[in-house]
Formats: sequence, structure tokens, C-alpha cells
Amino acid sequence: MTSKLESIDKGEFAEKMSTAIKQSLSTQTLLLLDASNSIVQAGILRDGNWLAFYEDKNESLNAIFKNTAKCLKEAQSDISAIDGFLICEGPGSVLGLRQIIMAVKTWRSILYPRLSRVYIYRSLEVAAQLLLIQDIEPPFHVISDFRKDSWNLLTVKKDRSIRNMEQVNTQSLNKLSDPLWYIPQRKKKYPPPLQVNEINYSLKTLPELLSLQSFFHEVDDMNEINPGKSEFAKWQIQRHRKIT
Repeated sequence: MTSKLESIDKGEFAEKMSTAIKQSLSTQTLLLLDASNSIVQAGILRDGNWLAFYEDKNESLNAIFKNTAKCLKEAQSDISAIDGFLICEGPGSVLGLRQIIMAVKTWRSILYPRLSRVYIYRSLEVAAQLLLIQDIEPPFHVISDFRKDSWNLLTVKKDRSIRNMEQVNTQSLNKLSDPLWYIPQRKKKYPPPLQVNEINYSLKTLPELLSLQSFFHEVDDMNEINPGKSEFAKWQIQRHRKIT
């Protein structure tokens, strides 16, 4: 026997979900937090417009809380007025994402029992859309650091459709013929290929993207967000030699 849920057309269900998210993003008061790269960004959106927005190159933990406080003050509001959170799930700084998850979990507990929603997006997808609204013609690729000799790669095709992100090595990256756009990270351990164009990853123009709801997703449980693994320096006798 087919259940009621199974009988719903998947395309229709996805369209309804997208429409609901679009309406929420354009009508709610949302706190945005992004610490995925070299600049920590925080802002308050209401009815799809910025009430306040700050960018900070300082250490992410202090910048997250300091700039949230500045945003609330400028918006003449407090955390109780926030309907939901719009956060970047990466790829990028694992530490920055973990700090944002910690902060949002704390604020949601303060807001409880009032429901506060969490919407997530991916940095490379937003960067690609920012390039498109700047009239950068596809096809092109957006990359960011993954680990030594490998990169996160997002491809925007000629028809403006976006291929799922993948990890590739430097050798594969150097074989690509279309332009490469690079999101700089806080710590540039490994230099990108010489032919990249550096992206100004600023979310000031994010309100222009809110109608493109396809890459904003709602999560019910923040434990679903996977910040990835931190990269720690391996033990080496030269680095950890005994002090004599």
C-alpha cells in the first residue's frame, strides 16, 4: 500500500519546500554568521534587507560575538527578536564553523520554547552566484583550499547550472581550461595555481540572492551539520625535538 507521503510527487514536494524557505528568508528576522574564510561576516536581515552588517578580519571566536552584538545594537534589537539563523556550513574554516554552531545552539536554547529556524548554505555556491550577478560569464570554476595538493572545486556550466562540489588534486586543477576563481582562506598553507582570480567573498549583496532559494536549506537538527576534520600538524622530530 502506498503511503500518502510516497504518493506526493517529489518535484512538487521540493518546489513546496523551496517556496516555504524563500518566504521565510524574505519575511523573517535572521542572524547571518559566516566564518568560513579569512573574513568573519555577521549581519541581521529583516524582510530580505540588511538592518546591520559587519565584516571582521580578527580571530573568529571574538569576531562572531563582537559583531553579533554590534549588529543587534545597530538594529536596535536583541536576540529575542531573532526568528532564525542563516549560517555557512563550509567548506572553509572548521574551527570557525564549530564556533558558529556552538553560538547558535546557545542562542536557540535562550529562545526556546519559541521555534527558531536554521538555514544553511555553502560558500562556493554563494561565491558562484555572486560572480554571476556581477556578469561574470560562465563557464568557470570556483575553488578553495581542501588540504595539501587538493582543492574544493565547484563548476558553473555555460548554461549557468552548477555541478556538485568535488575534491580534486592540483594536477587535475591545472588541466582545466575555463577560468578559476579562488576564495582565500585565513591561513594560506598551500598556494593556489598561478592562473586563479581571487574572489572578494563579501555577503553585502546577499539579499540579491535570497530569491535563489535552491541553495539555501533548512536543518531541523544542528547535529546534521558536519564541520569536517581539523588539520593538525603531524609529529616530526625536527618540530618537536627535546629541549636540551
